[in-house]
Amino acid sequence: MQGLRLNEHGQLVDERGKALNDLGATRFDLAVQALRGVFPSAEGAASNERQDGAFMDALCKYPAEWLFQVVGIAAAGAERDVLAEHCASTVRACCGEGAVLAVTQAAKGPKYVSVRVRALVRSSAEMNTVIETLLKDSRVKMAFE
Repeated sequence: MQGLRLNEHGQLVDERGKALNDLGATRFDLAVQALRGVFPSAEGAASNERQDGAFMDALCKYPAEWLFQVVGIAAAGAERDVLAEHCASTVRACCGEGAVLAVTQAAKGPKYVSVRVRALVRSSAEMNTVIETLLKDSRVKMAFE
């Protein structure tokens, strides 16, 4: 624990003042360790830079609570409700019926709406499937996790 201290917010930081995460490392440290192959792949999964989610699967403990964010075109209140329900049902279809924990929406100007769906996910592949499925809807302009 040499070179570590608590900052004024009670966070553990290194000598440069960078906050450490739950694994005891900065984001840069984790990236270097990932490049060195420190994080194991799931049993039977390929381990190379062409595989989506290998890093996330090594870092996350599933099931995990995750926030999906969507920006879409929906002018009126009813249209916004329909888009929010569509986002929630997409997450349910990809992650399971009981996966959705909360759905919130906020107007982003006269024609856009921001929808947030908090859900339980079981893998990074499941998260990728949700994003890909959401982006197939022409009303959805951005979807990210």
